[in-house]
This record gives sequence, C-alpha cells and structure tokens, in this order.
Amino acid sequence: LDDRQLKYHLLARFDRQMIAMARQHDLLASSGPYQLFEHGSDQVICFERAGLIFAFNFHPDRSYTDYRFSAPAGAFQTILDSDAAEFGGHGRNQPGQVHHCLGDPKSGQKDLQLSLYLPSRSAQVLAAR
Repeated sequence: LDDRQLKYHLLARFDRQMIAMARQHDLLASSGPYQLFEHGSDQVICFERAGLIFAFNFHPDRSYTDYRFSAPAGAFQTILDSDAAEFGGHGRNQPGQVHHCLGDPKSGQKDLQLSLYLPSRSAQVLAAR
C-alpha cells in the first residue's frame, strides 16, 4: 500500500483520467496533432487533435493570465486539468469551465482566439460543447 503522504496515488489518478479521456475521444486513432500555437520563450504550446484542444505551459515558475491563442470557432469546456486539486495540483482553474472563442480586436475580429489562465507547469484539455 502506498504511503498516503506521498503523491503517487494522485499521479495514478491523473493517469487513469488521461487514459479514459484518450479512449473516450478515440485519440490515438485520429489524425494530427495540429499545432495551433507555440511560443518558445513562454514555454507554451497548444494543439488540436480529435476535436480536443490541448494547452501546455511548461514554464517552471510563470503562470499566464488571459493567454490568447488562435483556435477553431465555438465554445470549449475543460475536461482535464493537471492543476486540479484531485490530482495534487493547486486547483487554480474552475473545474469544467467553458471558454468561448473571441475575436481579436487587433485583427478586426477576424482571428478567433481562446483566452485561458495557464498555471505554470500545467496542461489542460478542452472539448467542444
């Protein structure tokens, strides 16, 4: 039996959720991934696969508020968040939060973007609603 003071059981919980999500959306049989955004110095990458949007912030200590990147039209709900308290994270995002693509005022509303809070060292998966 694992020592409950260690976080391995939380990592195992995340692994189970991630595998269930991949199976539910038939992730490995789909084409892609298709890169939506990448910023080297911010250490952020976003891509789409199987109708899901994946957003990763690999920066060790910088979280980003209102981080915008190009995305397909529609509304997207967070279905997996590595920062969730149930996985040992800080729970900085609201579970199941819905995000809507917004027009970019700089491009005359033509470029649709998602705006997310990306905590440091975290990943989020969003599904179309």
